[in-house]
Amino acid sequence: MPDDRKHTGDSAAAGGEVLFCPFCHESFEGERTCPDHELALVPFEELPQARAADAPGDDAPVSPYDPRFGRGLMFGAIVIALVGFVLPFVTTSMDGETLTLSGVEMAARRPLLWAVPFVAGAFALVLAFRRSPRQMRGTRLAIPLLAMFGLAAVAFGVHVARSFALDRRVRYGVEMDVTVEPGVYVMALGLFLAVVAGLRLGVLPSRERLPHGSTVEDDERPIVMRDDED
Repeated sequence: MPDDRKHTGDSAAAGGEVLFCPFCHESFEGERTCPDHELALVPFEELPQARAADAPGDDAPVSPYDPRFGRGLMFGAIVIALVGFVLPFVTTSMDGETLTLSGVEMAARRPLLWAVPFVAGAFALVLAFRRSPRQMRGTRLAIPLLAMFGLAAVAFGVHVARSFALDRRVRYGVEMDVTVEPGVYVMALGLFLAVVAGLRLGVLPSRERLPHGSTVEDDERPIVMRDDED
């Protein structure tokens, strides 16, 4: 008994309508439902895998400059955090005199704030050396934890500045005002984006739910190539 399944080139030659199973990507002529998976057949253009055919395998390294899979967002988070580190951090006012300290200058007084560029450097190393989706996903817990450590360092820097002003007032009766500058908010934004990017790092394009509870590895799913030859 002849097999009803035909590949694209043979089916096109036969002149019949060719549809594809969205799960196994097998082609069928004159059918509306996949006999193996009981799914409605669709035209080639509607195959989800056909639109995501350029997605790499789980262990395939991507370019260091590839912005996909959360990498672009992570790079932006690094840049924003470092820019915030060189911007004004706090301004103190006392007896008509003001002093504005950048994140770098504040870190020279309170070394814990160096955690921000340290964390940003660690993120850059991840982008440089963790380049396959599987390797990237292996850092999805460490990156948010490091980012939260950086956020804690920024909050501690603000707390130290305000505690110093309170100490001056209690001990010496000197009024000192502390103003939080944009650098604090920019660093916090960059580190928060790093948390989000870390949770998305290495995530491949979503696939449709597999029928009947079956599973299949991403790199084992067949990709149908259109045959334009007569």
